[in-house]
Amino acid sequence: MSINGMGVSGTLYELDGVWNMNTGNMTQTTILPNPDSIQEVRTLQNNVGPKYTLLGASIVLVATRSGTKDFHGTGFEYLRNDAFDARNFFSPKVLPLKQNIFGGTLGGPLFIPKLYPRGKNQTFFFISDQGTTRHIASTLFGATPSDAMRNGLFSNKINDPLTGAPFPQNSAGQYVIPQSRINPDSLTLLNALAQAPNYVAGGFRNFLNTAPEIITQNDAQGKLEHNIGEKIHLMGEYFDTRQKDQLPAESWAGSPFTTNRQSFDTRSKLAVLQATVILSPNMVNQTSIGVNDYVVDLGVSGLVYREQLPAFHENDPYHGFLANRLPLINFAGGWSSFGITASQPLVHASDLESTLTDDWSWIKGSHNIEAGLNIVFSTKRQNAFSASNGSWFFSGRFTGDPIADYLLGSAASFSQTSTERRPYIHGAIVAEYLQDTWKVNRRLTLNYGTRLMYMPLPHAQPGYATAFVPSKFDNSKTPIVNKNGTITVTPNYDPLNGLVTNGVNGVPLQFTDKHTWYLAPTAGFAWDVFGDAKTSLRGGFGITRSRVFTGADCTYSCVSNPPFVQNINLSNPSFPNPVGTGSTNPSPAPGLSSLSFDNQAVAVYTYSLTAEHQFGNWFASLGGAGNEVRHLAVGLDANLAYPSGGYDFNPSINTGTSAYLYGPYQGYGGINTSTSGANANWHGLMASVRRSFSNGLFVSGSYTWAHGLSEVFGTSIFGTSGTQNPFNLKSSYGNSAVDVRHLLAVSYIWDLPFLKNSTGLTRAVFAGWKYTGITTLQTGLPLSPGLSVANQGLAQRPNVAAGQTLTYPKKVSQWFNTAAFVAPPFGYFGNASPGSIRGPGLINFDMGLYKDFRITERQSVQFRSEFFNIFNHTNFNGVSTAVGAGNYGQLTSARDPRIIEFSLRYSF
Repeated sequence: MSINGMGVSGTLYELDGVWNMNTGNMTQTTILPNPDSIQEVRTLQNNVGPKYTLLGASIVLVATRSGTKDFHGTGFEYLRNDAFDARNFFSPKVLPLKQNIFGGTLGGPLFIPKLYPRGKNQTFFFISDQGTTRHIASTLFGATPSDAMRNGLFSNKINDPLTGAPFPQNSAGQYVIPQSRINPDSLTLLNALAQAPNYVAGGFRNFLNTAPEIITQNDAQGKLEHNIGEKIHLMGEYFDTRQKDQLPAESWAGSPFTTNRQSFDTRSKLAVLQATVILSPNMVNQTSIGVNDYVVDLGVSGLVYREQLPAFHENDPYHGFLANRLPLINFAGGWSSFGITASQPLVHASDLESTLTDDWSWIKGSHNIEAGLNIVFSTKRQNAFSASNGSWFFSGRFTGDPIADYLLGSAASFSQTSTERRPYIHGAIVAEYLQDTWKVNRRLTLNYGTRLMYMPLPHAQPGYATAFVPSKFDNSKTPIVNKNGTITVTPNYDPLNGLVTNGVNGVPLQFTDKHTWYLAPTAGFAWDVFGDAKTSLRGGFGITRSRVFTGADCTYSCVSNPPFVQNINLSNPSFPNPVGTGSTNPSPAPGLSSLSFDNQAVAVYTYSLTAEHQFGNWFASLGGAGNEVRHLAVGLDANLAYPSGGYDFNPSINTGTSAYLYGPYQGYGGINTSTSGANANWHGLMASVRRSFSNGLFVSGSYTWAHGLSEVFGTSIFGTSGTQNPFNLKSSYGNSAVDVRHLLAVSYIWDLPFLKNSTGLTRAVFAGWKYTGITTLQTGLPLSPGLSVANQGLAQRPNVAAGQTLTYPKKVSQWFNTAAFVAPPFGYFGNASPGSIRGPGLINFDMGLYKDFRITERQSVQFRSEFFNIFNHTNFNGVSTAVGAGNYGQLTSARDPRIIEFSLRYSF
């Protein structure tokens, strides 16, 4: 969930007063309780005060139900079935769907007659359990070579790289690659992993995978509370979620084919101990201890290992960890990838967070003084992703067509690492806060305070990672760099030139401790303007600090540097033998990961001002809010060739020469450096109204206009992303990925008045129904124009075409004016701005009808029918924006069609 343009990682989630986040990615909650176990959900934003600014500028607080003196509980079942649903726009038929969610809750006093009778008033329990089964057919589209192409027949012109002239044509006008020139290993791997076309109506996207995704999940909770007298309340609870998810393809590889299928087996646990003590009539202290544990096992089935395909022969530079898996094959032009992704070898990952929270409150006169402490210790274990099984890319550089290049075995690049490592990543946050809410008079209240945060960068175990320090690089110890990216060793060559090791020889565990302490003050006010409690003005300003996730600060990637891991990046290698037929591997020019030693935590400067007024039975508000984000994580290549000769970058890079032949740090490939130098901002205007009518109708509506800009295009504002031109970060400034310009949401609940005066069976069945709904209208999200062409070099975005405007035909075959962008000339970066294309918007109506059937005074059954996207309005959400892709400019996917759900819920 993105709040106030902060991205999915800019919100803190707490469950019953404790941290409920996965510090590995900072976007995922450990536990999501089932709805029947939730007592309250609060979302705080805009001037929330230091108590709630541990991460970002907003927080979602979830409180679960408790046991009481009376037994109470629920039993429920929710059913979805394709028999009630509509067809997805891109699917030829209604796809099979079977979903069932079932479970129940029970709470009450915990006592034993005669042995522990006082438990009725002192000890209480609450338990819940929910099961989910979901079988849903997928709609995965792909582009796969036709039978003719697999036989060397192409309708488009392809050139013979040996002569530079076009291949000869047959009588049908097709360009023909002679069978003797087709690489047998290419054809073997292609036919084994990339299935033939099966969806003619898709045009270029000629393959459709409708295999089911199968999910089973169980969510359990147990809660025990005990009162010691009237001043001490103790609570302990445990949550346990287990899920198995069988995907229809190897989606992490970008593959739509059923020849490989991923599976996830996850378990999430959260344990809480909490003590609330009333120290005096005006002083309370609450201490909470929490332990989050998230474990995931990732598997892949189908054709995975090379021994399963004996006719395929590949001679890679490295033969270590998981090198027996089939490689990953990628293409330019929008063709679907196949094989095993570099991140697939993750076998077992775990995230453990141990937290201590103490909150103290003292009411003294007109002041409510609060102070507290949050401690979060985290440990993450996971393979550091690397392409130990090899990754190939075919661009069309040699023939003009990437599939023809593949059949000839002429690759644009190859990369591989010698192994994968599994570090312990440790992190810590220690944050104290002090705040005062001062009721100056009956009309004015001030809130002010600050957090003091100790938040060093996460780190691996001592001696387990290396990072590059430019000042320690010695030009006299460099090798000779060859044209294809390999190196020739010289007598003075130092393979660790410029590298330092964490926790060794005075180097900090996290490489740098320059920035570890941060101050995060906030201040706000609430003013009853006229003193009649009908008009109020609220506002505030604050600074919050947030750490990035472990993939954005070199913590993970630096464990894969030399001397621990070797890697190779080759230009123009031969497939499937990048090192040739000899027995001696070439010396690689290793790529590195590093960080800026001036890195610091993300800083978010927030402001808000809101006016509220009651007009009779109407309540209205109008406000503005915004944030300025500094020190945003961004990855830069420190070894990119400097601009030269009037070019944005060295034009020789586009001619098949390794980019790092010209790099400033000879002997290394790319040096992906995590920095904290990017900026972002978001500003919004928000209006809302609500009213309860005397006829049982309640209506609430809200409208937001907002604009978000960022130098890093992504949905996770605290994550890292590369930039096209590290010498000019401002060139990446554009609409942020979460820039929703207009959003209108209207919700309504109506207690239907029909047959209220009826009696008997008519009243029991037809009276007392409630109608509810949510209407959402939203403009589309920004999309970035990209490139999928041969010889694009280091350019990642196209140029804006002269004389063209970015219009929107809004057709399935052409969403935007595709002539508005062209590939940049060799030696130049593209000048199109990130986020400059606006994607499809959203028009959605969800409605429901439900009724409570009373059985006894304390027992009832609720029947509910819910209609999601009731009018079956097609909401497109995928657009191909890469110049050169076969489906460039086309709409590629749509959100859910109409889905109907029925449920029964028993409560007592």
